[in-house]
Amino acid sequence: MRQLTNTLARALERSPNAVTYILGREVSDLFEDFVVLETSSYLFDPLEFADDGQCVLLLDDRCHSQVELVWNSEDEPVSGRPVTAYLQAAWQGKSLQLLRVDLTNPCDSRWLIAAESIHTIHAFFDAVCSWNNEARDDILVFRHGNWTRDKHLAQQISNSKLEDLVAPPGFIEDLLRETAGFFDCEEIYERHGVTWKRGVLLLGPPGNGKTHAIKALIRHMGRPCLYVRNLESERYTLQRSIESVFARARATSPCVLVFEDLDSMVNAQTRSAFLNELDGFASNKGVLVIATANYPEKLDPAILERPSRFDRKVTFDLPGLAERKEFLARSTLKWSQAASIPSKALDSVSQGTEGFSFAYLQELCVSALMDWMRSGGCVSEALDRQVATLRSQMKQDPTPTPVLADTSED
Repeated sequence: MRQLTNTLARALERSPNAVTYILGREVSDLFEDFVVLETSSYLFDPLEFADDGQCVLLLDDRCHSQVELVWNSEDEPVSGRPVTAYLQAAWQGKSLQLLRVDLTNPCDSRWLIAAESIHTIHAFFDAVCSWNNEARDDILVFRHGNWTRDKHLAQQISNSKLEDLVAPPGFIEDLLRETAGFFDCEEIYERHGVTWKRGVLLLGPPGNGKTHAIKALIRHMGRPCLYVRNLESERYTLQRSIESVFARARATSPCVLVFEDLDSMVNAQTRSAFLNELDGFASNKGVLVIATANYPEKLDPAILERPSRFDRKVTFDLPGLAERKEFLARSTLKWSQAASIPSKALDSVSQGTEGFSFAYLQELCVSALMDWMRSGGCVSEALDRQVATLRSQMKQDPTPTPVLADTSED
């Protein structure tokens, strides 16, 4: 297998225009008793397939493999993702040889699949791609140039409910009409010759419910969801990341495509590629794009104001008096009877928290409860103390109550 290692090294040093052909030819010569086929399809991910127990996949240590360590979160173990590697696969009683070669831009990463028959390769390829394209309970997340299935995020989504949102009358109903209602309208779009796609932009300062609303909507709609955390990658260009995201969405359609904090993703470098994928020649049929932006003033007017890109803009502003009172009442309802708050005190605290976001109100409840447990006395006094403390830490920016803005053309 030393010869295989040398072959891979030589191929990676070649001109990008010739590398894929030379690599395929030389690997075919090495595996002369096998059929060798190639793919760069993003749906062919035998690593995820193996992680789910669909096949057995092992690194062959007879050839040096480049493995990149990945750390996702504190509650998940460190894992290694093969970059350029030789692997042995066992699937349904069949054996296959797999080579993953990361050629980086301008060539795609490629898999070379070797087996005794072309039928085995086709069957394995179809099984892996079909599995990766299935809608399941876990959520497909794009971060640092890779798609991964995020079971932790899926659990958060399963625990998020629309009825937990605190909003003015009619707000949630309007939000549902613009999102969940989209998937019931394919026939109407087609009847009128309009591409069946939709874009909804959730705006407003941090801490006012945008992320919770998205998670609750995903749970309510029950559609496949692609969740974009970031576009940066050490190996790929930002443009390639954007193309990968939208290509996967089109292959998964009908689906929901989420961009969290779009204002931090789209800049001078990514604007053109993003606009081309969002509203270019590709149809994006059946794709509902939902994006959030904490600072919409950072977004290019071509994204923020042009219809057919984001047709609806939903503003999540600071809660009004009624919403603050309802949120505080719900949050303190779980407290023990000894820590219960009189209605009059709740009214007073609600009035005294003008300018607080929902995140600040949540922190108020937690810090006041801890204050009361430490100091004793009256819970309402602990609330008053914490209101004063939090107000000294925050910047007030009172804004209007949430509204829906329609930018679609007549």
